Amino acid sequence: MPFLNLPEVKVHYLQLPNAEATSAKNLVMVHGLAANLAFWYLHVAPAFTTDFSVTLFDLRGHGRSGQPPSGYTPAAMAEDLRLMADALELERFSVLAHSYGGLVALHVLRAYPHRIDRLVLADTHLGAFRSRQALRNWPRGLELEARFAAEGITLNLGERDFGFMLLETLARLHVEHPERVHRFEDLLSPFMGQGARRSAMRWLNLLDHTSARTDIYLDDGLSLKSLRHLCVPTLALYGARSHALASGKALAGIWPHCRFEIVPDAGHFFPVSKPDALIQPALCFLKGDV
Repeated sequence: MPFLNLPEVKVHYLQLPNAEATSAKNLVMVHGLAANLAFWYLHVAPAFTTDFSVTLFDLRGHGRSGQPPSGYTPAAMAEDLRLMADALELERFSVLAHSYGGLVALHVLRAYPHRIDRLVLADTHLGAFRSRQALRNWPRGLELEARFAAEGITLNLGERDFGFMLLETLARLHVEHPERVHRFEDLLSPFMGQGARRSAMRWLNLLDHTSARTDIYLDDGLSLKSLRHLCVPTLALYGARSHALASGKALAGIWPHCRFEIVPDAGHFFPVSKPDALIQPALCFLKGDV
């Protein structure tokens, strides 16, 4: 497995060369919290290798990358991405990012606008639009709250960072009550499938023994003013049943260069549950066909 020794962390990465030519444009895929590069590897990344040279990597603290004591804000992880791109001689590249990975990509765009060619955001929740994301008005949220309550687990839609709390709750279920996990398989979190328990334990270790919990729960550092100044062709894909949907709508409202699409009957993890719904529009967009 290839690794890069960056100043603060050892980063695990994988490059999938273009199937047709070595001069193809570069595409970097960025996973979200509690996941790893396998999120893309099996069902998504291969579809892009006909047209792009694809680079996957594990965010710090995730997968096989190192787990330093601090540095888990999206801005810090963006610097990891930039340093990795430098080491791999990716001067300019497009980005496909899911969830928290989208915040990482946006921080790269903010600090190094000349590096990113095109951007696909898949269900990225943005703190600047938090006031518009009333989870109490999210029908699926009330359903989830009731389902967890039936298991004796409190899941509060009123919490500011509900999505992060949900990840931690699912991880603790895997570790402490694995016999009950099957009741929540439809959530398609990073803790389903082969290696799920190991991923859950690593996620909890990250939260309990590094600054990750504090860093993640902080403001994401992207104010409405800073977002307005970002300008790169963007495709925003959001699940119709996702708690992050309001972010996509709001982003499209302030970015004339943003193409916004809703994935029908899909939740937050639609890149896993409905990979074709991501691949087809993202590939067309990144190739410049739309």
